[in-house]
Amino acid sequence: MRKILYFLGEITDADVDWISGAGSRSVVYPGTTLVEQGRPLESLFILLRGKMSVSVGNRVISEVGAGEVIGELSLLDSRPPSATVVAVETTVVWEIPITKIRSKLKSDTGFASRFYRSIGMLLAHRMRQSTLKLAFGDADERGERSFDHEDPMEVDPGDLNSLTLAGIRFQRMQSELLGTGN
Repeated sequence: MRKILYFLGEITDADVDWISGAGSRSVVYPGTTLVEQGRPLESLFILLRGKMSVSVGNRVISEVGAGEVIGELSLLDSRPPSATVVAVETTVVWEIPITKIRSKLKSDTGFASRFYRSIGMLLAHRMRQSTLKLAFGDADERGERSFDHEDPMEVDPGDLNSLTLAGIRFQRMQSELLGTGN
């Protein structure tokens, strides 16, 4: 869920309201492909509930769950996805057409600035995790995690306020978009 916190921590409540109004809820059943490697993508997805696997070729490289953003790279560079994403369990996603997002980005420079920064923060976090995983792996030879390097699970104290606000925003989004209002 942490990825959505980086994303929502950089935008405003009004931006969150626009995202909520611009998309639609979809249910993806186990075994269903949401994103296919090499096939053009028409939407950006926010996982609200459930779990999906991410694979390149026949190799599963990760599993993602609630709070993950999918399709952000294709939104940025207009290239087809480099991975396939398949539902592992019944999953609920918020689907926002890329054409709507691009139109909003062109017409609202304030939104564009915040949106691109939020995608940048999300990608920076993902890149740090990938770099550390490549350098140190998930565990040492005894099966224990090494803490001789930056822990990707640590939060920069300067980010705490925005991450707390982002958590509140995501809980609100889940409640509204899943129809589980409080």
